[in-house]
Amino acid sequence: MFETVNRNALIIRPKQALLDWVNSIFPEDPLSSDALGKHDDANVYLIPEMDSTEESLQYLKDNFESFLEEILFDWCEDDELWPKNRNWKLFEEYLDYSIQSVVRDVDNSRLEKEELW
Repeated sequence: MFETVNRNALIIRPKQALLDWVNSIFPEDPLSSDALGKHDDANVYLIPEMDSTEESLQYLKDNFESFLEEILFDWCEDDELWPKNRNWKLFEEYLDYSIQSVVRDVDNSRLEKEELW
């Protein structure tokens, strides 16, 4: 039997605008959305469990900068090259997102955490 986890899942995928930005920085190795494929092209974050989708969306709007900066860092470690106006509008222009309220752990092994940066 699967166990429910007391978290929601935030799934974030790059949009073409993000790929265009990456391609402007690294023109020697251009990316396309087709090249990314449909697997392993998204980041999945466990966020606090909320009572409603509206609350989860508000959490994202209150914390979008952290997610945006983490994703920009994934693509380019030099923050001097990042877009200067890192606002909600840019987040929505660069990223497709989905919040899932049901998160189940299907593995019996111990969950491990590692701080990235």
